[in-house]
Amino acid sequence: MQAYSYRCAVCGCALKLVDAAHIVPVAYPQSTDEVTNGLALCRLHHGAYDNGLLGVRSDYGVMVNPETANRLAELQLAVGLEAFKARLPAQITCPASIEARPEPGKLVIGLRARRWPDDLVA
Repeated sequence: MQAYSYRCAVCGCALKLVDAAHIVPVAYPQSTDEVTNGLALCRLHHGAYDNGLLGVRSDYGVMVNPETANRLAELQLAVGLEAFKARLPAQITCPASIEARPEPGKLVIGLRARRWPDDLVA
């Protein structure tokens, strides 16, 4: 959290609403508690990340999972999705320290663990 100045890597929000999110989920053998396996995310973006709606590519680009978005639409739970997508930045804000930045390989593993389509995992 300190590496991110206690701000969400996606939206920059602080307000004591920011959590440490594992990139590689805790249940996976490759998961660690190292700073390079973490993102500081506000509660909205943390939930979207853990549920596979929001993803971060190995180049730190931010994306929305079209399969998850389609499932939400089918369930009639997509209200607000367009506004959510419109507010996303092209990339996350990484820690200033290169050593504290998310490890690109872990970002790929994290996307695969959350069942992202192979063509979006990079």
